[in-house]
Amino acid sequence: MAAKPTPGGSDGTYGTELNAFLDVSLASDGKIADGAVFSTSAAPSVDAGVANKLYVDNSGYNDRGDPASYDYVLADLTTDETWRDLDLGSIISDSLAKGVVLNVSITDDAASSRLFFRKKGNSNTFALAAIRTQVANIVLDADLVVSCDTSQVIQYWAANVTWTTINIIVKGWWT
Repeated sequence: MAAKPTPGGSDGTYGTELNAFLDVSLASDGKIADGAVFSTSAAPSVDAGVANKLYVDNSGYNDRGDPASYDYVLADLTTDETWRDLDLGSIISDSLAKGVVLNVSITDDAASSRLFFRKKGNSNTFALAAIRTQVANIVLDADLVVSCDTSQVIQYWAANVTWTTINIIVKGWWT
């Protein structure tokens, strides 16, 4: 059985000891190894350890990594209080994508300027991802989760104001 390394007490071998310790429960791909979590219940569906392992292994989240610039900026958008398509197909390479994480940064010279996102085809106002300026001339950042259709298109609606900044980055997506 591998021992947990001790900071200061494992001089020169800490990394080796740590890897041996982690190898007990992690597979080479970093996921929880099969057999590392055992079900002790008669009904595996109620075993939280097994359920959590399945969630981690099968969540389908795709981290985009470290983009070098914004994907969309104010000049790419129409801010006229009309729902507009935003095609993410050139960024999201998976046709099975179901949802996307956007990092959105906005600034305006007025309070309460609004920017909404929704799945293309939705028409009600209850399932929106929203960001709005709180005060004038202060940058507001948020991570928003938006469902997308099978062609990776979402829609946005921006208040008809003279925005100072709208910057959007796709951080990742679920399949």
